[in-house]
Amino acid sequence: MQTTIIDGKLVEVVNYEARPHQRQLDELIWKRASTGEGPQFLAPVDHRRSGKSSGLFNSLIKICCSPDKKMVGQYYFLYPQQKKIREHIWDNPEILHKFLPKSQVQKKDDQRMVIYFKSGSQLIFDGTDENPDKHRGGNGKGYVVDEYDDQQGRVFTEIIRPIIEANHGFCVLSGTPRGIKQLHEAYLAGQDPSRTQWWSRLLPATVSVDDDGRRLLPDEQLKQIEADYIHDGIGAAFAQEYLCAFNQDANQVFRRVDEACVANVQEPVPGRHYRIGVDPALTSDFWANSVLDLHTFQEVALDRFQPNSTALGEARTEAIARKYNNAEVIIDSSGLGKPIADHLRDIGLNIQELATGANKERLIASLSGVIDSLTVRFLSDQVAKEELRAYSFDRTRFGRYQFSAPQGKHDDTVIARALTVWELGNPLPLADDPGVMRDMREAFYGKLGESNYYQRNRTYYGANKQPQ
Repeated sequence: MQTTIIDGKLVEVVNYEARPHQRQLDELIWKRASTGEGPQFLAPVDHRRSGKSSGLFNSLIKICCSPDKKMVGQYYFLYPQQKKIREHIWDNPEILHKFLPKSQVQKKDDQRMVIYFKSGSQLIFDGTDENPDKHRGGNGKGYVVDEYDDQQGRVFTEIIRPIIEANHGFCVLSGTPRGIKQLHEAYLAGQDPSRTQWWSRLLPATVSVDDDGRRLLPDEQLKQIEADYIHDGIGAAFAQEYLCAFNQDANQVFRRVDEACVANVQEPVPGRHYRIGVDPALTSDFWANSVLDLHTFQEVALDRFQPNSTALGEARTEAIARKYNNAEVIIDSSGLGKPIADHLRDIGLNIQELATGANKERLIASLSGVIDSLTVRFLSDQVAKEELRAYSFDRTRFGRYQFSAPQGKHDDTVIARALTVWELGNPLPLADDPGVMRDMREAFYGKLGESNYYQRNRTYYGANKQPQ
């Protein structure tokens, strides 16, 4: 552990030394907490893997360890998701347990994620996704709002800022750009000389260094990271994630939405074959059924609704499947989807299951591919288009991609459409040629692993007749 002299006393503090690029921010936070001088609102914009969260976490620990009575109070580290702050910081042995000076801790509340220090200060970790209003009217002296672009905007503007302005504390709005959003606004405020309450800076990966002056990410490593992004079809995100460029829609998954969403609703055509992607839901969410014509590769119907019961969702799915010539149904069988799939199969629907959780990356990549190539034309439905536009990705600290709708938004039509194009193959012929139709359909459905294709399609070939 490290020690330092504060007000003539030897005090044990964090086992952490701020990196060169973090020292100015650390000093500004300390100065504001200890003297009330300097900017109140700080907006550091850092590249991925810069150690920003660890640095800010340790700045708060150092303040909480101080015996200075003027600094005693509550300090908050807020993350967009409750589950992730527990996983990434509270339960992470490389952060909390590594840096926390145990001799300065009075007790820890694991359930509420609160550290009580012997100085009298408290360090509180929380997510803002479940109930941000619980922080309204508080008296925190300092806040770190991490991954600010992923936070609800009102967390700062309506809840935290009034507290800070009243008690002359500080708030750090940190993160990596996620388009031109609220972090961009905070950065611009810090660059405006007339706004003396604000401070900001950019830290791209081309300038960050370690204690020995070596680049954290050398050019050769950066080039490899960029190549990986390009290979994964998201090259535009590299400049945002590692060069801190504020690019609009750099994390957007689907790019040719308006060009792809031009189809019109169509009634079923006798003899045509259809597939339905189903994203089931509980009553608190939306259920979506997307119907695809397997001959024209056009979406011909989209049914999105909020069911008041699972039975209603199942009934509407059955009705649309029967209507479209006993269409094949591919359903998300994750979680509650499994019993729904079993019941729909029991009542005679042609059911295929796909657990989207385990196949999310491939599933979304497949939908992105057919949209970018304009292979499939989807309905020009405004709600569904907005879901596609808003759908985005992030890269975890383990290098994996996470795909999701923005906080508070829905992705039901995105998942339903992704299911309709899963391992899509080639269009079925439109000509009324049973021999050609049989060969094409067998090749198409063979990808789904069905062992007895003809039994599944008796309505096409006849209940007791096999094609010759």
